[in-house]
Amino acid sequence: MKNILFLLVIGLSAYSAFGQRQKWHDLEGYFQSPDNKEMVARFTARDSILVANLLWNNAEIHLMPDTGLSFISKETEDGKPIHIRFLRDATGKVSQVSVANSGMWTRLLNYTPHIKKEMTHTPDQLQKFIGLYQLQEDTTGYIRLGVDSNTLSIHQLWDGNVVNNFVPESALSFFKVEQPTFVLNFSLDKDGQVTRFVAFGKDTWIRMGAQNIKPARFKLYEGKYQSKDDPDNEIQLIAADTGLVVRQLWDKKEFALEPVTNSYFYNQQRSYPLHIITDEKGHVEGVLLLGSEFFKKVNP
Repeated sequence: MKNILFLLVIGLSAYSAFGQRQKWHDLEGYFQSPDNKEMVARFTARDSILVANLLWNNAEIHLMPDTGLSFISKETEDGKPIHIRFLRDATGKVSQVSVANSGMWTRLLNYTPHIKKEMTHTPDQLQKFIGLYQLQEDTTGYIRLGVDSNTLSIHQLWDGNVVNNFVPESALSFFKVEQPTFVLNFSLDKDGQVTRFVAFGKDTWIRMGAQNIKPARFKLYEGKYQSKDDPDNEIQLIAADTGLVVRQLWDKKEFALEPVTNSYFYNQQRSYPLHIITDEKGHVEGVLLLGSEFFKKVNP
């Protein structure tokens, strides 16, 4: 009798899971991000949950049913679960999925994942891409592109992190080996010189030409600066022959910054950037430290 009951339970569980998969069959398929065409997720019914496979990094998100066509993730982002909701079009077919904080994703019909392949190249062919780039959408953001062995590397000046191992799929399109949807698409001018690249399909980085650093300008930046968030914190900038010296007035510690441009300075050892903020007339209003901390100039 116990064996019969056990088999019944197993059978009912299997039937229930099968029924759930059939119920969610309309939700299965590939959906594309509205912000980045390279970001595609595949939804699949698995047992009693819906699984989202993120094709750009092979991660999985396990989704539990909430109400109707809404689901909630087992995993958390910033300490909170992810809420998603599928939507039907006028014909009743599921055509979109709303993802919290990521907009409305659109179903891709007859989609076949693209397998990226590295084209043959040499380190010398990568040299034309190296240099300093500034973020078009936020002029306080700078990176350097360099060549490491036979790949491109991105050095983020705001935090010192390095994102490496980019290889070419074509003459002007690179992808990160470990994350193929992390793509860099470069543009050339009429003379064949690299002028910019777009990362993740949305961030535009402008290549900076050779910088005409003018040490005489450094004297204009001297003075005391006060933290906007904590007025008790002040720094002093001192002009030097090779850049600026930052003195933290709360502990008297000093360190040097080298100029990247005439208004952007950097300490590589500390991964410490400083950006001079000026008004429309060129007068110094303050400095931005570490990409986010604003200090207002309080005296000449």
